[in-house]
Amino acid sequence: MDQGTLVVKLKGVMNQKMAYYGLHNENYGVALSRNRMYVNMTNLNTGDLETTFKVGEDSLLVSANGRICVCGDETQKPFPLLVWDLTSRKLVYDLRIPHHEFVTRLSAISDDGHYVVSVCRELHDVSPNFIIVYDLQSGTLFKKWKPESSSCSIAISSQGGCVLNGLENTWVLVWDLSTGARRFTLRGHSAPVDQIRMEESGKRCLTYDSRNYDRSVRVWDITKG
Repeated sequence: MDQGTLVVKLKGVMNQKMAYYGLHNENYGVALSRNRMYVNMTNLNTGDLETTFKVGEDSLLVSANGRICVCGDETQKPFPLLVWDLTSRKLVYDLRIPHHEFVTRLSAISDDGHYVVSVCRELHDVSPNFIIVYDLQSGTLFKKWKPESSSCSIAISSQGGCVLNGLENTWVLVWDLSTGARRFTLRGHSAPVDQIRMEESGKRCLTYDSRNYDRSVRVWDITKG
């Protein structure tokens, strides 16, 4: 970037409409393949494709520390969540709930790779969807919340010990990750929030509606509400 020169061209073709990718470390990147059936791990020094995970997914999350990758698999019904250890390059968990499916586009992973949160819905049920959190150290269900309205955005922070979700009724909820209690209900948006950006410390977040029905951008102190 300092010299403005091309360092390496990575082999393999991404899916341009679903440009899901992440960094494992300074030497490796992972990206969704063009046919959406694989996640490719590429050597950033040589550009060579070294490892392929067969998943058939419609999402890809990589923890900020580069250790954990979480994918959805839309080729299976109902959709599961697949958890990969990028260091050992192995599938560690295949997470499923009978008669439910994960809304994998509404999922997030904590920076340390300890937790994954996802919106989930019961099949053949029109009631509002709900939120589940898995502990990726053990692969067990950690928390489950069912708000009064369906969720349209989600975020999580281990540092802040919280989960945030935007509801279709325009509220943003803040949940305590350890106790499971609802900390705050943030009101003020005039349209559902579909984007939540967490500060690294987990003390603040930024929310907005990317469709511009609500043209405000709001920054919240989520320790005080």
